[in-house]
Amino acid sequence: MLPPLSRLLAVLLALAATPVALRSAPPPAPPLAHPLPTLDAATLARLDAALPATAATPAKPRRLLIYTRSDYDGHDLAIGTANEAYTRMGRRTGAFETTITDDPAFFSRESLRHFDAVFLNDTIGRTDDDPARRTALLEFITGGGGLLGVHGTSIAYTKNLWPAQEDWPEFGQLLGARGYAHRHGLTEEPIHVKIDDPAHPLARAFPADGYPWTDEIFRFHAPYSRKNVRVLLSLDPARTDLSRYAPGDACLRDDHDYALAWIRSYGRGRVFYSALGHSPENFLDARSLRFHLDAVQFALGDLPAPTTPSAYLTPAVRAQERLGWRLGLEAYTFHKFTLFEALGRTAALGLPYYGGLSFMQRVSADIPKNFDQNLSADELRQIRLKLEAVGVRMPVYYAQTIPSDEPAARRLFDFGRQMGFETFICEPQADQLDLLERLADEYGINIGIHNHGPDISPHTWRPEMVLALCEGRSPRIGAAPDLGYWLRLGIDPVEAARLLGKRILTVQMHDLHERGPKGHDVPWGTGAGESAAFFRELHRLGVKPTMIGLEFSRAFETNTPEVAKCIEFFNTFVQELSPPADAAAPAAPAETVTDIDGNVYSTVQIGTQVWTTENFRATRFNDGTPIPELASADAWKTTDAPALCHYRNDPAHSKIHGPLYNWYAASSPKIAPPGWRVPTRDEQLALRAYLIAQGYNHDGTTEGNKVAKSLATPTEWPYRERDAYGKAVPDLVGMIGNNPATNNRSGYSARPAGSRWSDGSFHAGETSVYWWSTTPHEGGDHGWHTSLHTWFSKFGDNHHHKRTGFSMRLIRDTPAH
Repeated sequence: MLPPLSRLLAVLLALAATPVALRSAPPPAPPLAHPLPTLDAATLARLDAALPATAATPAKPRRLLIYTRSDYDGHDLAIGTANEAYTRMGRRTGAFETTITDDPAFFSRESLRHFDAVFLNDTIGRTDDDPARRTALLEFITGGGGLLGVHGTSIAYTKNLWPAQEDWPEFGQLLGARGYAHRHGLTEEPIHVKIDDPAHPLARAFPADGYPWTDEIFRFHAPYSRKNVRVLLSLDPARTDLSRYAPGDACLRDDHDYALAWIRSYGRGRVFYSALGHSPENFLDARSLRFHLDAVQFALGDLPAPTTPSAYLTPAVRAQERLGWRLGLEAYTFHKFTLFEALGRTAALGLPYYGGLSFMQRVSADIPKNFDQNLSADELRQIRLKLEAVGVRMPVYYAQTIPSDEPAARRLFDFGRQMGFETFICEPQADQLDLLERLADEYGINIGIHNHGPDISPHTWRPEMVLALCEGRSPRIGAAPDLGYWLRLGIDPVEAARLLGKRILTVQMHDLHERGPKGHDVPWGTGAGESAAFFRELHRLGVKPTMIGLEFSRAFETNTPEVAKCIEFFNTFVQELSPPADAAAPAAPAETVTDIDGNVYSTVQIGTQVWTTENFRATRFNDGTPIPELASADAWKTTDAPALCHYRNDPAHSKIHGPLYNWYAASSPKIAPPGWRVPTRDEQLALRAYLIAQGYNHDGTTEGNKVAKSLATPTEWPYRERDAYGKAVPDLVGMIGNNPATNNRSGYSARPAGSRWSDGSFHAGETSVYWWSTTPHEGGDHGWHTSLHTWFSKFGDNHHHKRTGFSMRLIRDTPAH
């Protein structure tokens, strides 16, 4: 061992020999072509008094480009105030420096290299119509840069105001929204802001209960979706007066999801958008300024913050965020399908990540090619938009072949930057590593060295070999182990992880029914691979892989149930490994409902609605009078008064599934406990619309009615390839009874309860459930209801005679805050 002084000298000499990439200063910005108002002394004094005093420590000197070109001058004062606020925040805290311009020449590829993030400050309209500069900005973001936008940025890169006409569709996708629907003429609409994610690092400026605010409030429709963005702030419809809007107004959404601010990842890029920003007050208020400082530091790369889209935020995913882990699907699992089909399957399984593959899998029916650097720019754009459509990101990519010459290798890395890959998985030769290391550091993309068996990977099949290749190299060079090969070759995954430590960059995870060459894949935690022990070792070592890749190498066309079991194991395990920080404290009781008979019901919030998660079971009205029970078919089919019955006259069935009520009982104002009621048809349809819009369709799409699986429990629903009429099921993959382990993403927990027709006969107790609404059908003797059936993928909406016996769910009388 060297003595301390000698060791220090060696370190200094090594540092002196290491080339340091220093960015030159950006060129000075010319005077604004469209000058902005100058703030008066009183406003500047107010701004200085409200500025945050501290910031996260920057990893290196940071530069923010603020761009102000707009085809509309009605926001000039707000734009000028934002410019001044951002510049003074950066200067006071030392967190960043700004360059302010309305010259689009700053969006050249060469110019953008001087900056860490771009702030499109309320840039309405044309913004910049040069295709090369648009491409440069896109690659700046997908390659790891930051983007911020406020208010009118949602109609940046459009033309022909007003109305704005789309001129760059992908920009709206990466920002997370398009449009500007608002109450025209009302620039100070009073609202109450809801804090959607109070524990999020970017939401710390605000009280958890929200706050009142006034501004010109935008409401968004497609492409906005919670399956693509992490919503931080939204309009609280329960505490905001929306009564002035007429039905059909563009400002209204059926699900009342009015997001105001969010962050997201686009490729490797960090994106922030706030719809608030019409009023200068947004940049003079102390809480808002803290929010914007945190946002810009997130975009610059100095304030880590989770970006998992809101629609994926289950307790298991929050546990993964605490661990710094991401579970995704490796392409080889579904390589018998096209990339586009596999992405839909990944989303349907509830996974937001997917690992790409350079061979063996065609892109789609319309792009029958391998997914690699030989695709055209338009084909890559289609893949990015498909990822957006299903709500999935692609952080890792397996490259079967690594070019040895630098121009070809750069083409691969350029492809990686365009797609936003974080880590390449590959099996390079030792003499390629110098070039790969240099490009990895230049592009910010890791190189994970993979292992097959000794016949395919003679230089990388053992962890010691990979570790030797990494010695002395950049931390961007590491291991991408395949545990299936380790287990077949007698390599213990826990010991291998201990050896490699933080050189593990990404993982392809397997469990096998036995160790040795004959081992085949089985669901995680059920085989000889000691999955739990391996994950515990990763956690102990502090390893945070780019992705924990779920690769199930068996029954490729029918392995979805086994894949779902792997996900279920992982989700359970991570919650045990990383419970919520307040788990030791007494948990706040979940909201419950108690009926007149003393039955207690759990609840779930879906969007702004709160529903009971069990069917209603009371046998008395809320005033204590009994609801008549009619057992005989003759009595049932002739009554026009409230009544209930038990399915097949079996009271035991009702203890679990609830009685069946006719519409006269369901529509009675005395049926539900105070504060709760049977929903209207509009409320049932709003639930369906919310689930579709938020990506709860089984295939991850946001069009069509395919949300049944998200509402149904993972048990009790039989697999049926023919419906009640003997017809072949049109959507086997999406039907409730297929792969039930993926059911109930919404938490609604629907079970098959059956029905009683108006003629007194019982029906479908094992396969279907129907719920009354209070809305009568226009015909007079029918009422509207919703339904689920094991053989359908849709959430049904229909009407039946009011004498029919259906189940009931309750909805809270006021929306959730």
